[in-house]
Amino acid sequence: QLPLHDEEESKPVPRKKKERRRRRREEEEAEEPFWKLVLQVGFCLLIILLIVMGLFRYLYPHEIAEERENDDDGIMSQQQVPMQEQQLPVWELSEKSLKYDAYALFETFKKADANSWLWFGEKKNKKKEFWNLAQGLLDQFKALYGGETEVRALLERGLSTFGNVSSATPPSDLVATACRFRNHQDLPFKIAFGGYSVTVGRGNYFHQSYPFVMQKILEPIFHSLRMELEVRNAAIGGVPSFPYGWCFENFWQLASERIDVVSWDYSMNEAGGISEGIEAYVRQIYATTNHEEKKTMPLIIVKDTHLAKERRNLLQTYATKYEIATDTVLIHSDPAILPFLSLDEPPIGFQNWRKFGAPPGKYYQEFSL
Repeated sequence: QLPLHDEEESKPVPRKKKERRRRRREEEEAEEPFWKLVLQVGFCLLIILLIVMGLFRYLYPHEIAEERENDDDGIMSQQQVPMQEQQLPVWELSEKSLKYDAYALFETFKKADANSWLWFGEKKNKKKEFWNLAQGLLDQFKALYGGETEVRALLERGLSTFGNVSSATPPSDLVATACRFRNHQDLPFKIAFGGYSVTVGRGNYFHQSYPFVMQKILEPIFHSLRMELEVRNAAIGGVPSFPYGWCFENFWQLASERIDVVSWDYSMNEAGGISEGIEAYVRQIYATTNHEEKKTMPLIIVKDTHLAKERRNLLQTYATKYEIATDTVLIHSDPAILPFLSLDEPPIGFQNWRKFGAPPGKYYQEFSL
């Protein structure tokens, strides 16, 4: 007879315990190495990141490198540029553009001035200087951007205005802007810019930022009218209009002196078309300037992406329904320039479109490229 403990050891192992041991061995054998798990997870995260980035760039196209430099100062050359013979997109202008864009207004009012007998002596010479300078500027744009139809198409596709149009009278926004100049006092005409790095001119010298490029282009025309043009660029990289739009006194001295035009860039740091920031901005301008000393609210220029429909609708509501900022100008450049940038040989004005004015290798230039 065997000892008692030997009998206990010879007892069979319960079936459930055997099954658990078998499953544990199978799980250990089937478990993949840790490095394989890391690669699988990393690959999945990379795919998700690429999809999100692609959707974001599609919905909110970037406009980092809109500034361009065509000579040492980043200003368009004043010399005549030869026209290029090339296949350009075919444009069909709207009736409004054919009657009221810059080229149509130039022809209409120049003819009216030529037929007037009221101008003589110094006034006649001043008018002649103005028309010659305006003609030169329009011709310069035609040479740079492919021709008159192409330039007029750029204006139509790249700008939105909100004036009421009728067959009998010009658009109300043009009338309001004309009145600003006609009623302007013997003071400098002041334009104040705010916004982000695009307006600051990152990747360029400060004097090459587009507010000062605009100043250099327009100054001769203002001088021909015996008017002084003053441009201020108070843009700061990464600064949204809310709450910084409440700091007009610090940016532009808006409360203490008269400003004729104000501008803000919404195209990058306020993506998504959210309208609350721009509404606070417009209301603050109105509250700051709507008193007896100022009398007139500044013209507002808004630079934005064409996808920001909520902000566009809000500006239109203020202009047409409430008659506030009736001559607001909305700039959305992508629909205008992309057909030209896609050409193998675009017009001269679009060549080197993303070239910066600062020395190569400087911070932000390399980052943006």
